[in-house]
Amino acid sequence: MSEEDKANLAAFLKSLTDPRVRFEQAPFDHPELPLKAGHLGDNGVVASDALGNGLLRIQIQPATGVAGGPAIPAFIDRLGASITVALADEASSSARIAFICDKQPKADVRVRLRSSDAAVATVMPGEVLFTPATWRETRFVDVQRVLAGSNAVVVTIQTSNARSADPEFSNLAVRDLILDFHAATPASDTGPAPRVPSVLSSGAPSEAEQESPGMPRAGRMRRGKARRRRVLTEEYSEEPQRRHGASGWLAGAGGFLLSLSALR
Repeated sequence: MSEEDKANLAAFLKSLTDPRVRFEQAPFDHPELPLKAGHLGDNGVVASDALGNGLLRIQIQPATGVAGGPAIPAFIDRLGASITVALADEASSSARIAFICDKQPKADVRVRLRSSDAAVATVMPGEVLFTPATWRETRFVDVQRVLAGSNAVVVTIQTSNARSADPEFSNLAVRDLILDFHAATPASDTGPAPRVPSVLSSGAPSEAEQESPGMPRAGRMRRGKARRRRVLTEEYSEEPQRRHGASGWLAGAGGFLLSLSALR
């Protein structure tokens, strides 16, 4: 989609919304609301009462009334300025790094790059630029290994703070990225798990596995189920009758019927 298409789509979606929701006007007004906003403290220490329960942080949402109140800020306006740095590809001789601007800037944003050791690797280009018109496009930077050899070697791709006339992006810290030129093995290279054949009481593969390895799973299950029924017939019909006579045969037949009902 072009930038014009995106703007047209956003305008169309906005036309489907009700402005009374944004301004919390009737019938979307509300009384004063006490809302839970986490616990008192931070990620290291949380304040607690005498019973050890964390103390809640309560945020009061003022009543709006029929006339409503200030407009609720759009989600994009509540996002902080940031630039994401991610490793897109890495091999023994090169790597590619992606830079993503997470919010539309009001002015051009520039970030300079350099290698921590030019004798190990070089970076091209040496700067990424985000503009208000093309900020959604991911910028890629290529890192080329200079040091001979294929063993892993560590180098840091260092980034400067962002430079921009937009106060939100001005002097914004952008994280560095450490490379070792060691390509990770893709998960798909591990191969599928070996198929384990179904086993009968004798420990041998079922007839379904022996005769029709390419048969669909449902078909193998049906044939395996029929085989187990024949085994149960032998165990509960022939064997009790031969060993224990008529009374044993009746007991065996009862167990056979119960087993058949369990298989269904």
